[in-house]
Amino acid sequence: MIQLKSEHLSKTALENISLEEIQSKLLSDGFFIIKDLIPKKTVEKLKIFWAKEFKEQSKSRPDTKSIRGNLHFGERDFDSYSDNAEWNIFRTFSFFWNESKSREHKITKEIASEVNGLRNLIEEEDVSRGITFDEAGYGVYLSVSHYPPSTGFLKFHSDGHPVKGFLLQYMININHKNLDYSDGGLYVKKDGKDIDVDAMLEPGSVLFFDGALEHGVNPVRSKDEIGRMAFFAIPTYFVSNSDVPDLVRTIEKIYLGIKRRFSKKKPSSHLK
Repeated sequence: MIQLKSEHLSKTALENISLEEIQSKLLSDGFFIIKDLIPKKTVEKLKIFWAKEFKEQSKSRPDTKSIRGNLHFGERDFDSYSDNAEWNIFRTFSFFWNESKSREHKITKEIASEVNGLRNLIEEEDVSRGITFDEAGYGVYLSVSHYPPSTGFLKFHSDGHPVKGFLLQYMININHKNLDYSDGGLYVKKDGKDIDVDAMLEPGSVLFFDGALEHGVNPVRSKDEIGRMAFFAIPTYFVSNSDVPDLVRTIEKIYLGIKRRFSKKKPSSHLK
């Protein structure tokens, strides 16, 4: 039985599994799926919201490129788009210190945080790890991904080397294979075989997998503009002020000083 305080995750689903079972399956199979962990009504609500968000992004295509790492404490949320040899993807970056832009956005962040807590328990870590930041700068942020139909993909890669027998990642699909799109999707390589994990995920399911195994996203086919959407909390080490060279910090202080000076000079507006 898993003891985890949660507003959004099914208590019944948590009570019917054990941490030992998940750990064992991760070591033997490379992945584990918890079904019905998130209410289907919540998943449908998020699907409507994020489909609209990514349709808007598809029209204008954010100028910022998707990145891996080099994120600072206090970062603003931002949208990104990349199309290169590594991936074709829209990604929304959200940080837990920022205000959510909508109720659905807030729910997405809360679910990501709660499942991160479950990941911590599986890894035998403190449940709040990643949400409460430590001295080393370790933390997590929310990544919501959209792989456009036909062109969206993620090159097969490994996230690193396992620390405790596996390098634990998780994935929550917002829309689903064989319901919203066909072909492609997320695959995990295990013992020389490509495992079609997307085909196993139903609305409300959460996938835990060994990120040290090769995994990638193959192009999907979809009847509408939305291909594949998913989210998860990504672990990282945030850059702090102490990591920034003195010259850069000096330039920043000059810029902020000029900004404050000009903001003070702005005339106040009055209603007539």
